[in-house]
Amino acid sequence: MKTVYYSKTLEHPSIEGLEIIFEALPELESPEDHFSEREDVESVLTKSECLSNSYWFSAKVTVRLIGFPEVSAHDFLGCCSYETFEEFHQYENADYFRDMVDTATGELVPQLSRLLGSIEHVLTCCEEKAGA
Repeated sequence: MKTVYYSKTLEHPSIEGLEIIFEALPELESPEDHFSEREDVESVLTKSECLSNSYWFSAKVTVRLIGFPEVSAHDFLGCCSYETFEEFHQYENADYFRDMVDTATGELVPQLSRLLGSIEHVLTCCEEKAGA
């Protein structure tokens, strides 16, 4: 079972019918491997131990078609350090989050095209049977 520190489902800001799932996951990379200044490393480690895991996590953003959870796309960003998880995904102030949503939304296009093609095929077959 995977560990999820935090999960939040949000409405897509510009496309009705899509939803966004933000998950904060454990970061496997150590802050020591990411920051060059020792004081930055100690700050992240101290805050993570004392306050919450929001100071060091991997972000996963999933964009999916509402009602069709298998029609989804993901984007990941590691080595995230924020005061709170909400700070990461508050859309109006979150550049990384917005970029991740845009990336996942773009990756969803081929799946939606295939789904639309399948629906059109089935609709055509049904119309032919109904008219016969």
